[in-house]
Amino acid sequence: MNTEENFHDKPQSRSRRRHDLQEMLTEVGLSADYWMPKLQEDLGVTSAQALQYLDKRDLQKLKSQVQHTWEKKALEKLLDLSQPNSVAELQETPEEMIKNRQRQAGQALQALKALQSEGKHREEEAVRRKEAELRQAMEIPEECWPVPEVPLKDITEIMERHLSHMEQTLTQSKNLSDRDLVRWASGGLALQGIYKTCHQKDLMARREDLLRVPKEFFLFGPEQGKRMEAKEFTSSQAESMFTEAVQKLGFGAMASTKGGLWGFSSEFGIKQSKHSEWKDTHQSNSEHSYFCSAKYSYVPLASFHFRTDQLQLSTAALKELKIIEEQLEHTEDADKFLSLRNRTEKFFNRFGSHANQGPLHLGGIYCWKAISEGFKSDQLDQVKQQAAEALDSYIKGSYNGVGVEVGARMKTSDSYSVRSCQNATNQQLQINVQVSVAQTGGPAESNGIVQWTAGLLTSNKTWSVIDKGLHLVPIWDIILNSHRGDFKDPLQVAKCLKDNYTALAGLPAQIQDEEYVYSTGQETRLFQKNMKSQEVSYYEGKLKILIDSMQILHQKIKNYAIWIYIFLTDWQLQNFLLSTVNVLKKAATYITQFINAHECRLNDGDYKATTASLKIKKKLQWLCLKKKQTCNKKNHETNAKEMTEVESFLDLLQRLGLEHFYPKRMSRADFHLIYKTSVYNSQPRSEKELPNHFLQKLLMLDCRLRKLTCKDEEDHVFKFSFGQNNEAFDPYEESFEDSDDIMKSLAKKSQPHIHPMDIQMAILHCADDLARQYILSKLSICQYALPLVVPNPNTSQMEFFLWSLRQIRRSWQESSESPQDKRYSHKDQQMCHVSTPIVSFIRVGNGLSASKSQIMNSLLSKRKHDVFFHRHCRGSSKHCLLMEGVVEICWFCPGGLDNDLFDKCLTFTNLHGDAKAHTQQLSFLQDVSSVIVILMSISDNNKENQKLVRHLCQSSTPLICLIDDKEKVIANNSGKRMRIGIKNRNEAEITEELTNAIKHFLELSNTTLSLEDCSQTARKQGFLIDEDQRDCKEAKEKAQTIMALLSEWKLSEIKENLLPLQGKLWHNWCKKDKELYHLTEKGNRSIDQHKSEIHRQKRKIRYQQLEKVFQLNDVMSSFLDILQEHEEASFKHYFLHWLSLFLHNLTIGHLVKLQQEQRSLWSMIQTEKQKKCNSNSLQLWQKQIEAISTEILACTFGIEHLLREIGQVYEALEETSSNKNERFLSLPEIAADLMIAGVPIELMDGDASYVPLKWVAAIFDKISEKTGNKRLFVLSVLGLQSSGKSTLLNALFGLQFTVSAGRCTKGAYMQLLKVEETFTEELGSDYVLVVDTEGLRAPELNTKSQKWDNELATFVIGLGNLTLINIFGENPSEIQDILQIAVQAFLRMKQVKIFPSCLFVHQNVGEVTAKDQTMEGRRRLEQKLDEMTALAAELEECSNITRFSDVIKFDANSHVYYFAHLWDGNPPMAPPNPCYSYNIQELRNAILLTAQQESRGRILKISDVKFRVQDLWKALITENFIFSFRNTQEVMAMSKLETMYNHWTWELRSHVLDLHNQLNNQIQNGIILTLTSNLLEDPLSKKYKTIKEEFDKYFEEDPDSEILVQWKANFEHKILILKDSLISDTRRKCNELISLKKSQEILDNQKSQYENELLENCQKLALSVKGKELSDEELHEKFSQLWTKWIYSVSSNVPRVTEPNIDLDSENIFLEYFKKDNTIGERLKRKSGKPFEIMYDKHIQMKKKFHLLSKSLEARHKKSIRKTTNNIYLKFTETIKNIWKQKRDYSQNYFHEILRIIENEVKSELCVDYTFTRAYTIDLSLYLFERASKSFKEMHKAFKIANDPVKYLERKKEDFFMSFKISCQGATSP
Repeated sequence: MNTEENFHDKPQSRSRRRHDLQEMLTEVGLSADYWMPKLQEDLGVTSAQALQYLDKRDLQKLKSQVQHTWEKKALEKLLDLSQPNSVAELQETPEEMIKNRQRQAGQALQALKALQSEGKHREEEAVRRKEAELRQAMEIPEECWPVPEVPLKDITEIMERHLSHMEQTLTQSKNLSDRDLVRWASGGLALQGIYKTCHQKDLMARREDLLRVPKEFFLFGPEQGKRMEAKEFTSSQAESMFTEAVQKLGFGAMASTKGGLWGFSSEFGIKQSKHSEWKDTHQSNSEHSYFCSAKYSYVPLASFHFRTDQLQLSTAALKELKIIEEQLEHTEDADKFLSLRNRTEKFFNRFGSHANQGPLHLGGIYCWKAISEGFKSDQLDQVKQQAAEALDSYIKGSYNGVGVEVGARMKTSDSYSVRSCQNATNQQLQINVQVSVAQTGGPAESNGIVQWTAGLLTSNKTWSVIDKGLHLVPIWDIILNSHRGDFKDPLQVAKCLKDNYTALAGLPAQIQDEEYVYSTGQETRLFQKNMKSQEVSYYEGKLKILIDSMQILHQKIKNYAIWIYIFLTDWQLQNFLLSTVNVLKKAATYITQFINAHECRLNDGDYKATTASLKIKKKLQWLCLKKKQTCNKKNHETNAKEMTEVESFLDLLQRLGLEHFYPKRMSRADFHLIYKTSVYNSQPRSEKELPNHFLQKLLMLDCRLRKLTCKDEEDHVFKFSFGQNNEAFDPYEESFEDSDDIMKSLAKKSQPHIHPMDIQMAILHCADDLARQYILSKLSICQYALPLVVPNPNTSQMEFFLWSLRQIRRSWQESSESPQDKRYSHKDQQMCHVSTPIVSFIRVGNGLSASKSQIMNSLLSKRKHDVFFHRHCRGSSKHCLLMEGVVEICWFCPGGLDNDLFDKCLTFTNLHGDAKAHTQQLSFLQDVSSVIVILMSISDNNKENQKLVRHLCQSSTPLICLIDDKEKVIANNSGKRMRIGIKNRNEAEITEELTNAIKHFLELSNTTLSLEDCSQTARKQGFLIDEDQRDCKEAKEKAQTIMALLSEWKLSEIKENLLPLQGKLWHNWCKKDKELYHLTEKGNRSIDQHKSEIHRQKRKIRYQQLEKVFQLNDVMSSFLDILQEHEEASFKHYFLHWLSLFLHNLTIGHLVKLQQEQRSLWSMIQTEKQKKCNSNSLQLWQKQIEAISTEILACTFGIEHLLREIGQVYEALEETSSNKNERFLSLPEIAADLMIAGVPIELMDGDASYVPLKWVAAIFDKISEKTGNKRLFVLSVLGLQSSGKSTLLNALFGLQFTVSAGRCTKGAYMQLLKVEETFTEELGSDYVLVVDTEGLRAPELNTKSQKWDNELATFVIGLGNLTLINIFGENPSEIQDILQIAVQAFLRMKQVKIFPSCLFVHQNVGEVTAKDQTMEGRRRLEQKLDEMTALAAELEECSNITRFSDVIKFDANSHVYYFAHLWDGNPPMAPPNPCYSYNIQELRNAILLTAQQESRGRILKISDVKFRVQDLWKALITENFIFSFRNTQEVMAMSKLETMYNHWTWELRSHVLDLHNQLNNQIQNGIILTLTSNLLEDPLSKKYKTIKEEFDKYFEEDPDSEILVQWKANFEHKILILKDSLISDTRRKCNELISLKKSQEILDNQKSQYENELLENCQKLALSVKGKELSDEELHEKFSQLWTKWIYSVSSNVPRVTEPNIDLDSENIFLEYFKKDNTIGERLKRKSGKPFEIMYDKHIQMKKKFHLLSKSLEARHKKSIRKTTNNIYLKFTETIKNIWKQKRDYSQNYFHEILRIIENEVKSELCVDYTFTRAYTIDLSLYLFERASKSFKEMHKAFKIANDPVKYLERKKEDFFMSFKISCQGATSP
């Protein structure tokens, strides 16, 4: 008896796996008849399961055999190579797996030990959590984890042992190559043949190697998952048979069986009866005397599959087969049969009859067994229970190592790889249970499963074949596929083997007909070749050839699928058939029969029929129809009508020039281009221009797109109306009756004009699903009704637009449910999710006087805007072809106003045409509608009409009947029915009555449905849902996969945990990178030290990011996989759109809630402030608002954040990793492909306020590579927050930047637009790069805003060839300030050569004459900008700049545009203002004109734009001065203030220097012994007071005092700090000098003491030598001992003096003084020590004559300049000498004195012809600082020598030695 139990970690089957290969081929659009033989012939694939083992090389082999390019993509989908587990290199290797487990377990263990050291216990939450982490890392099942009673210390010790063993195992790991592994695993089991017979023993027997290992062979990652399974056996024979079968046939097949010979009876033809007998025999022999319970841990680590071309016979097998071939040739007939039979039988017994193609799985199996024997039959249940308990206890012990104690007795024994232990004996029942372990694969010696698993993972030498899929390939097929060249007659050998196998095995067999498979493809190609080679004019002959070829092809292939495919894709064949049908209708009978027989194939989704093929189909059907004499007349008329309609549709497509786009072949790329033709001031001249004009107007939100007619038609009407000028005119003459005749005569001369709605619908039928969605979203903004249900003009199949309407969003104000609550709530939602009541309008009957669409327009917009096109619209006619049966939809959205018709959002639908003719649509509307409104005539005698209306009255849906031919109706309104007469009635009155009726019925009906709900109804009724299309569904599933992973996280934690690279790490890196240029945190380090430390920290951050890249989470990994696997742009669009929708739905609810809380708190703060009381609540609420802002930032999550994370992954890898793998290199390609496809890509990270340069550069490189490095015109937009920037760009070029009130765009985004090919040369560029930026002056950015706004504005203006300056209203003051800063920044960025242009756009200016009225304002704007630019140029020493347009090209007369308000009325129901669209188109022309006039040298190539971005950004982050100011006036005020500050600080420093010198002299002379406050603080405080008075006076009296006041406190504080610093420094130096003087005095006083000590030592020395005379060396040695003692004594008592760092002081002072220069850090780094040289072009700026032309530099000027420079040298030298002369110590103030000397001399040079530049001052100061530093170091050294007691004592060393010498000589003389 065998039972099965599955545990955790069941393997998941691949989603693409199917049982029917043919079905899979059909699903991807491939011909099964063509490709199935190819797959079997070339790759040996005969089942769907085998597809998963094909690799990229197999794919290339298949691609080489495609007949059409589209089949390549179909093959990619078929093989699904994108699955990570199908490619070996994307798999985590077992060694990496064990290393990761070890690392994770080590971290968890350390954390657990830390908790243990803190005294934590296992029941505490923190410990339990860490235990779970450790358990998961070690892969120990939860039920096997130590019980709670086990101490924490024991657990940590056990796990530490396990980890130690893992580490030891890793160091000893050795691995085989893939080929060697297959050769040796399980003794080469994978290569051994299988003898497939009816007998089990043949299947199980071991054979010799039938195959050899292929030369190119690779293992794949495991196709199965790790799992645990349980089995039970009631006989030892069953257990041993199972074990043997697993070793031979694989674990999976054996473990999954529930009966039979483990499921192989039917597969191999094994006789079931015999097996049953065998099973019964053994069960009876051992009935209830044996029981075994086993659990198997199945660990697969690799998989492989032999392709058909890889199946090659082993040398031994091949040799044996050649002997068989020889016997075939030479054996006599009598003996031939018997000898061959014996020889082949020996071959099959030795090598087998079949090779196993796979899949085969490598790894190991670990088994625990509990066995009991000799029990009684009635004890079986107790035995099972006891065995289960023993087994579970044993398994736990093997995992946790605590020990296995099943009972009192314990016995262990080891024998090879099998260990057993005697278990407990149950005394009462006398049941013995023995537990043991066994293993297949893995290390031979291991203590428990943990160690066994570690050994298995680290060394593939221990792997075994643990499972096999049995896809058996017979030996004869292998011969024909791979060994034809090895045999003289391979087919004869194959047949011999096959025939003998059939006789010996008793199983049927056949040989694969390879020749037939090959001929199919040959015949197909031959058919195409023959058809194309015939003369077209010879119709009869070619038609005969066509019919004959079709019949031959069918006989060969037995299928018409290939012919149908050729028919649908070959234009030549289609054109020939059309001609044939027209010329030889009688001869086309066969073709028509064929088309009828296979008509369904033309209509299904496998092929997209072209317009030509549709014509063929309809014409051929028409021929058939005429031949059917018995056909019903009515059906005949209906079919004829349908065909006429199709003909009309096809003619319409041709008239519009859209035939090549049908069906669904028009993408956005086909019309989303920069066209030369402007549509705002021109009408299309031909019908073929109508679609382009329609689409271009739509892109620019021009509501007049529904009024399009050809110019020729207008001219014709005009001429006809006014052509008869000379004829007599009588208004009473009866000439009207002949008008029909006139129109008929006109109709004969020309076709009726194309109906405007036919243009729209024809475009929609030709547009693909993505383009449809885009078009409908634009139509929705225009407040037009949108198609919901559309009949297919070819098939009449109903199509429901759900995907196409997915992007529709609406905002409205909805009233509260409570009548007492008058508040409104704001809604902003996707309409497909919004459940609303649906009010449907239908018409029953024809010839009604009222227009249903017109009535609806009155209801929705009070006739201000035609939401629905109606009969009275311009261009309307009776010849509308494509609107019949269309159901349109629109929404009424209330604006929260008193005059809103409805206070809730409502959905309105409109069925076009007579309802009785459109039963499907009517049925659908009945099911979904809350109210139905019928327009009808009460006098209509049509029985069908009356029947239909009465049927509708019987339904439960409320019904309103609008009676067209009655003014008043009898009030017979009961329940849910109402009649309203509308004839000759006032429109407002009808609207009011209808509105009230709808409101009344809506109160009775609770039905509310969303579009998604409606789609379910449509699906049930057989409508095609556009969202059910395969790519769309697959993309949705992929997006849902991402969302499922996200759902595991709290919303506010998603970005921090799943997007870690763009958080703190990236922000810190940006901060460090900026500091590299600003040096604001340098401190007391040198520049080189500081920069080196910054580089180190930046690298550290990148490596921290890299760690997270290597541990990429599932969300990012899946996101990357999806984008990399699918090359099609359409799929990426689908996927990103779905993901964007899902992410929006995930975040919007919480964000709205947070924003409401924020608004509520803000209102409370404002209320509290009005009370004018200092409440503690204010601070609390403010903190809460800040906390909410932080949470809003954390919860804001979209596609841009995922793409930003990809950018950071790339940057981290680029900077740190030298190994650039394929996946890494493809990251920029992802972004480049998206950008080329029209997706906006982030240029500047708005959160970090930084440009990821490496990422952006890589994207531009890829775009350049893909497009051919084309020319790029850059257009950027700049404006205040919520001024309509994104809306402006979207309307200008039909873009899709995010639009909403508030701060929507953050940072800067770029989008690529292609220029129409015919326009590129004239425009001068191939692409336009549009850059959208976040709004400036945003209140939420607070103090950051000004600096950030200035940086952002400078960046985008500098980047763009043209910048649109967008202003809401007429006042440009805010933008004016920002432009001034940008101009000055450009003047300072001398290394970036740019010359941008700008256009001013004033939005929301109502007056038509605004441009004339604001002329004075524009003049003042230009004057102000010119003045500020001139001041900035003077400050930045740019003599060639005199006005704003010298920096940014601008003309106040022609570069300023005034826009009307966007909406024509009050939103949300207002359409776009036609004047706004007119303004947009006018601006667009100006932009294109600017581009045409731009110098060709300034329009850069894509690769050059990359360098422009890099150079501009580097210049931007280098600048650390200008961006902090509001405008140029502030900069000028600050510059003057800085000058005054330097003056005040120098006065203070100079006073301190003088005071310090006086104090030094007095200390040296001994006058001052102690420094008191009256000596230092009092004199300095008086000076400070004087300076403070000057300071206050300046801030009060300066003309810029209002500007200066913001900096007063800061500068006052800086001066105060300087005063305190000077006092502190001076006091320290004076006290140090006093201490030194005291030490010298002490030393002088000790001189006599030293002399006495010398004498004493001399006497001692004399006594010791006893009259012996000492040499000088001996005296020096004795003296040195004494001298060292003295020096130590003196030095230990000397006060410690602070040693100055003169070079660092020099750097810091220089940096501080010249901080406005953005290159000062680089200049300091480049200092060379060379003498200063005057460079006149750099150091001198000539003034202008009469402010026009610059003066020239003359010899007298040079002489004067050299004189000034020499004077500076002289004064510098004199100052240094003075300091030396006075023997002063070094002071920082000396550097300031040098700066003062240079400043005074430069200012004193009052020359009217030239000025010294700032570069002169900097270069000269740097040179003099270098010289001064050397002098100051020597000066300090001299001062130390002069005042240091130790130095003082050392100077007297020789004197003391001479005294010592004389004393010694005197003492030792006799």
